[in-house]
Amino acid sequence: LGLATRDGAELAVAFSARVAAPARILLPGSSRRLAEPRAGFERAGFVVDEVALYETEAVPPAELPADGPAARDIVFFASPSAVGAFTGAWDARPDCVAIGETTARAARAAGFSVALAAAPDLEAMVLAAGLDPIPAPADPRSGS
Repeated sequence: LGLATRDGAELAVAFSARVAAPARILLPGSSRRLAEPRAGFERAGFVVDEVALYETEAVPPAELPADGPAARDIVFFASPSAVGAFTGAWDARPDCVAIGETTARAARAAGFSVALAAAPDLEAMVLAAGLDPIPAPADPRSGS
């Protein structure tokens, strides 16, 4: 469908503009999730089934590195729950990159200086951090 969206709410709006309700949408994911995109899909007339496939849990503090992050580090967050787990483990707030707007909001609320990836992928996160682009893998057919 080529939907470029920043969060679950935008996904529901963009999807609903291209696919007519009523229809059933299956949303697999964590047992702990945000209200969107489900709420947006339901407002548009879709039947939504959320299926909890896994549970997100923080690592016990005793299993974490004692020194934690340094001020010069950059943290890459791919979910609001990762922000919550990080802030539960350490007081440090190094610069961070968020994979999307929902994660960025959680990070800002927790006191981080946030760079937002332009797209929800690793390449965009690396670029948002001000790092060099990820080199393309060598083509095994080229013989080099």
